[in-house]
Amino acid sequence: ATKEGSGIDALLKLKADGEVDEVSVGMNNAEYFRQILKKYPKGTFDNFMVSSCWNLLDFSGFNLFRECQEKGVNVINASVFGSGLLWGNNKMYYEDATHDHISYRGGWQALATKYKIPLPAVALQFAFLPEVVTAVCIGARTPEEVQQNVELLQYHIPVSLWKDAKEMDLLPDWIPIPEHEPDDFTGGCGNCTIG
Repeated sequence: ATKEGSGIDALLKLKADGEVDEVSVGMNNAEYFRQILKKYPKGTFDNFMVSSCWNLLDFSGFNLFRECQEKGVNVINASVFGSGLLWGNNKMYYEDATHDHISYRGGWQALATKYKIPLPAVALQFAFLPEVVTAVCIGARTPEEVQQNVELLQYHIPVSLWKDAKEMDLLPDWIPIPEHEPDDFTGGCGNCTIG
């Protein structure tokens, strides 16, 4: 993708020629994205669609998100339910979930139950916490599933839930969480700078 004459070069030419307004790239490998960011100057990319690296069970995208924030690249976060594990099945990124993943899900489920919030609502709103995340991509097969996904965003997730998650070792201390209650959900919490 990054060799001379590659797909990225083709995208950059389209932008230079005024054929497209933005250059966006998508994949499920945070480390490869970091290599791309290092190769190209700030301002090259507008958006990265990143899968399988930022959800309640996986924080491996932290450094990528920080670097995207520094270079002004918006993040579209995908696979925020871990391929369904956070909806209740036993798959994590399309493989059988490990015992550790299932155990962490149990901890998150207990916390969500304590606050009377569905676990998928907690997972979806966590995916939006970093301000560099401008959109989240989730699947739906029917109009009813689309409506269900929209309803997940209507739940108020109190700051105390995120604090409790850290106390329960569900979130590492270095994960940024909101410092104050949002007035309403607008995508991103506005004060969760990755850094």
